[in-house]
Amino acid sequence: QKIDGKWKDVTVHYPSSCTMMVIEVGSPDGELGELTEAQREELSAQVVNDVNQKIDSLRAIKSADILRRHKEVDFFKQFGLVISLIAALAGAVGILNTMTLTVYERTREIGLLLAVGWSRTRVLTSVLVEGLLLSLIGGLVGVAFGYAEVQAARHWFSMDALSGTLNLTRSWQAVGLAFGIGFLASLYPAIRASMLQPIDALRHE
Repeated sequence: QKIDGKWKDVTVHYPSSCTMMVIEVGSPDGELGELTEAQREELSAQVVNDVNQKIDSLRAIKSADILRRHKEVDFFKQFGLVISLIAALAGAVGILNTMTLTVYERTREIGLLLAVGWSRTRVLTSVLVEGLLLSLIGGLVGVAFGYAEVQAARHWFSMDALSGTLNLTRSWQAVGLAFGIGFLASLYPAIRASMLQPIDALRHE
C-alpha cells in the first residue's frame, strides 16, 4: 500500500472463501460446502501455498499460525516476568551479602579512615557508590545476555515471533531497576559502615 508517497507493508484479514474466489480454489462448480476440520486445515494450507506462489506482492499466513505466534509471545512475556522477579530478588540478596561482607572485612580500614578525619557521610557514600557500580555492571551484563538469549531462541528454535531488535527503552528501564535494587540493597551495609566507632573498628580482627 502506498502511504505518503512510500510503499509500506500492511496486514489484511479476511475469510478464506474470498481468497479462494480470487485464486480460483474450490469445487469445480464454484460452490463451497460445509467442511470438516481436517478439510478446513488442508484447504487453508492450500490457499496459503497458492497465494504465496501466484501473487508475489502478498504473503499469506494462516490465522492459526498467527494465533500460535501470539501465544508464544505471551508465554515468553509471562515467563520473562517471573524470571525477572526471581533475578531481581537474587540480585538484591547477592548485593546485600556482598556489601555486608565487604564492610565486615574492611572494618579496621573504615575505622582508620574515620580516625584520620573522614566524615560518616563520606564513608556511607563510598559504600553506596561501590554497591551501585556493581548493580550497574550487573544490569548491563544482564541486558547483553538477554539480547543474546533472544537471538539464540530465534535462530535455534525458529521463534520468529520474538523481536530481534533491542528495545532501548526497556533496556534502560532494566538497568534503572538494577540500579535501584543496588541502592536499596547497599543502603543497610553503608549505614552500618558509617555508624562504626573508630576505636572499636580499629580493634577489630
